Amino acid sequence: QRAGSSSTSSGSDPKGKEKGKEKEKEDEEPESMRAAKAAAQAQHMWDLAVPEKHWQLTNPLIPLLLVGIVGMQYMISTGQTASVAKQELEKEEIQRIRAERKSRREAEAEIAEASEASAVALAAAPAKPSAVR
Repeated sequence: QRAGSSSTSSGSDPKGKEKGKEKEKEDEEPESMRAAKAAAQAQHMWDLAVPEKHWQLTNPLIPLLLVGIVGMQYMISTGQTASVAKQELEKEEIQRIRAERKSRREAEAEIAEASEASAVALAAAPAKPSAVR
């Protein structure tokens, strides 16, 4: 029974036989043919990745590409007004910070001058005799 069942199972599976024959053909195929098939497949993948190689002016993507370029250029040219406004705000902020620093330095200089003047005044004043008890 086993021998009969194995012969019937292999006889009823024609796909299995075809796969075995394909493997034998691949094994018999010379290395150069396999390399040529691999190169053809690689070229096909490259053509898919780089479609503009085969583009012509009649390609339907050309108008889409032109619309995209014009749109991006418009966005760039109108976006500069926003960047100019941002630069002006940054310049105003820098001027405000510089004014704050200048006023702080002037205040520190006035405090230093006042402390020097008081030190000179104390040094120039005659020493008062201290009360002795």
